[in-house]
Amino acid sequence: MVAAARTGRVGVGFDTDLDYVELANQRLADDAVRGRAAKDGALKNGAAKADAPKDGAAKADATKAGTVDGADSSPVSEYEERYDGAVAASAKMLDLVEASLEAEGYELTTKGAKFTAQGIDFPLVATDPAGERFYVDVVGGFTITKPGLERTDELWKAIGRFHVLRTIEPDAEVLLVTSKLPRAATPGAKALNAAIAAGGLRVQELTP
Repeated sequence: MVAAARTGRVGVGFDTDLDYVELANQRLADDAVRGRAAKDGALKNGAAKADAPKDGAAKADATKAGTVDGADSSPVSEYEERYDGAVAASAKMLDLVEASLEAEGYELTTKGAKFTAQGIDFPLVATDPAGERFYVDVVGGFTITKPGLERTDELWKAIGRFHVLRTIEPDAEVLLVTSKLPRAATPGAKALNAAIAAGGLRVQELTP
C-alpha cells in the first residue's frame, strides 16, 4: 500500500482484523506526512542554495535551513513499532518453542518441513520422549493485538494446514503451539476442539 502510494498507483488492502486496518491507514497517513515534509524541505533547500551568497558561512546556514534530515529522523509510527514488534515476537516465539520442547524432552529432528506442492510448511519437526514424531506448527507472538489462536483467521489457517498435511500423510501428528488459545465457548474454540477430537492434533499454549 505504501509502495503504491509512493509511486502514484492505487493500492487496495484487506484484513479481517479492524485493528490492522486502522494501523494500515495510520501508516499511509504517516508516510504521506513524511513525504510532504521531504518534498517541502527539498524545495526550500533548492531555493536557499540558489539565493545564498557565495560566503561559505552563509551557504552553510542557507543549506541548513532547508535540510530534509528531519524527515528521516521523524518519530516511528505506532504501526511501524507494532509491526516490528510482531516480527520480533515471531522470532522470539520460535526460540521459546524450541527451548520449551527441549526442556520437555523432545528431540528436534528437523528445522522446518515444507510441502511446496500443497502450499504448507511447518517450522519444526520433533520427536517426543515416547518416540512419537510431530510436525510442529507455531502460531502467534506476544505483542500483537489478538495473539495466537484468538485470531480467527490464524486459527483456521492452522486447522487447514493440519488437514492438508493429513491428505499427504494420513497418520501425521501435529503439535500446534500458540501464544494464546481461543476463548472458551467461542466458535474458534469449538472448531479447535473438534479438530483435536478427530485425532492427530495436539495443542499447547506457551507463555513467555
